[in-house]
Amino acid sequence: MARGTSGTSGPVARLLRLEQRHADLEFHEIQRRIVQDAVAAYAACKTYRDRGTFVVASARRSNRTEQRIKFHTAFARPGRFRYRLFHDPDDGPPQERIIWSDGKTVRLWQPGEGEVRLPSISAAVSALDMASRLPTATISGLLMPERVGGSFLTTASALVLQGEQDLGNTPCHRVRGRDSYGLNFTAWFEKKRRVLRKLRIKFHGYEEPVWIEADYAVRLDSKITDKQLAYDPPTDDAG
Repeated sequence: MARGTSGTSGPVARLLRLEQRHADLEFHEIQRRIVQDAVAAYAACKTYRDRGTFVVASARRSNRTEQRIKFHTAFARPGRFRYRLFHDPDDGPPQERIIWSDGKTVRLWQPGEGEVRLPSISAAVSALDMASRLPTATISGLLMPERVGGSFLTTASALVLQGEQDLGNTPCHRVRGRDSYGLNFTAWFEKKRRVLRKLRIKFHGYEEPVWIEADYAVRLDSKITDKQLAYDPPTDDAG
């Protein structure tokens, strides 16, 4: 007697197994389509803006540290891009980082170093520390995969659809996955617009596990002014 077929056997059991396999394949396709639709939404937009905060937490033995970093992205096709990170630590002066491009030139501004011109946005993202790099590369890679090398979401495997969850009043799909390097993440995609609203990442740092959680307030295809895309680093010199 076939297991899991409620006492049925023969052709009926085979039919039930085929139906279950079809349901499993359909479910996996839904999981893939959620991420694929998100990739398509970012590729199709003419302008993109977001604003939010990501929290970086690490635990070493009994000590837990946490830092909150604000970010803002402005993007207009074909290649105008401005990304700003702002961190106001308890034990030091405010720190601001900017990645900027007009489609040809790429500039990175960091405290203590000032402005550096780099060959690509990918190089600018790679120059950030690991915790800042992951949320930054996620969005820039979705908007400009040909210039950044894509986002880890595009190479995700082992996707699991964990159901639906409202963020505020916005229904979202919640998807858990792992990228090609073994990075574990959970992502919340808006059901209607398919954009990323929240991202949680876990990886192992140099000496301790690290968690990153980012929240995105997104505007697609809205008007973006030259001021919002301007290169405007802090006025003080890099020490």
